[in-house]
Amino acid sequence: MDKIRVLHLIPNLVKGGAQRIALDICNELQTRPEVKVALLYWEGKNQFEFLSENLEVHQINIQYELSFSRQHRINISEYEAFVDDFKPDIIHTHLYPAELVSRENSRKDISYFTHCHDNMRQLEKWSLKTLASKQKSVEYLERKRLMKRYQKCDNQFIAISKDVQLYLESNLSKSLVNNIHLLPNGFNYEGFFQSVKSNLSDPVRLINVGNFIPKKNQEFLLEVQEKLNHEQINTELTFIGAGTTFLELKEKTATRDIHNVRFPGKKDDIVTFLKESSIYVHSALYEPFGLVIVEAMAAGLPVVSLDGKGNRDIISDNENGFLIEQGGIDTFVQRIKDLIKDKQLYNRIARNGQESAKKYNIRNYTDQLIQIYQPALRRSSMGGK
Repeated sequence: MDKIRVLHLIPNLVKGGAQRIALDICNELQTRPEVKVALLYWEGKNQFEFLSENLEVHQINIQYELSFSRQHRINISEYEAFVDDFKPDIIHTHLYPAELVSRENSRKDISYFTHCHDNMRQLEKWSLKTLASKQKSVEYLERKRLMKRYQKCDNQFIAISKDVQLYLESNLSKSLVNNIHLLPNGFNYEGFFQSVKSNLSDPVRLINVGNFIPKKNQEFLLEVQEKLNHEQINTELTFIGAGTTFLELKEKTATRDIHNVRFPGKKDDIVTFLKESSIYVHSALYEPFGLVIVEAMAAGLPVVSLDGKGNRDIISDNENGFLIEQGGIDTFVQRIKDLIKDKQLYNRIARNGQESAKKYNIRNYTDQLIQIYQPALRRSSMGGK
């Protein structure tokens, strides 16, 4: 039997959740004897060489810029040449720019899958907000062009949470709504697993992982640590990541004299940091899914998180973690204190979280992904586009 040939396309391989998920999927697909997989990107350097060394990864040159005057600047010849050579059955795309490039000249013998890592604002229907800025107007032009191409290739969509699924159902045309597949992201469960700690460290180590951008809301966690300091609860807070608000938060930590806060920056060995910690804390204002939450659960950490919508699919409050209303800082602090003081509570939440994380194992995920691919493959082989 011929192998299923799957091409993943992503704009870049900088350190981010979408990039890591794409690589995890490709690595697992490569273990399947029935699959041949390749990954393309075009911007910057590959910051995930430690995850991609055994994969077929190629960097290409791409130019894609639309203009209201129809003086579009589009050069995707290297992408088209790779498609000609690789002959994929499936093109699986990650992040919005990859949508534009890959659907520009869709082919009848290829099935196209959009991996929706969040609620892509570029897919929103027209509204008065569209006129509010040049960027929104350009995005509307792109959306109009893209929707026509989605229709042409009978595009399939992978929603990583119920919240993302509802967003797609609200913004896609009726003919595409039936092409939405709910499939939460997967991860390497065995790589993160460790037994639940029998004793907590002193100080108790809190950890947060994520890009330093406004929606991740890390300042909230500084306030949490400040309150714990004032109540003389001995905790240490570690932030893993970098981004636009990184320096600002480091300065606030110093000027407000908040104790026991560490900023190691971006790290490859997130697993090590999680395993050395005791409680995972999550503060995002919006979270389309929350992969790092299930990673922390697998590492045996109880999770205390603000409600970011998408993470409702993962956390059942007071069962496998704590899910707290946005802004509820006193409740957030209290849950941390409860976990520190009540060993039975700590063990129950941690073990239930670990059990919940099992279902996101990348092997199970890939089994389901291949099942989603199969109907599209049958349509392609019958010339069904």
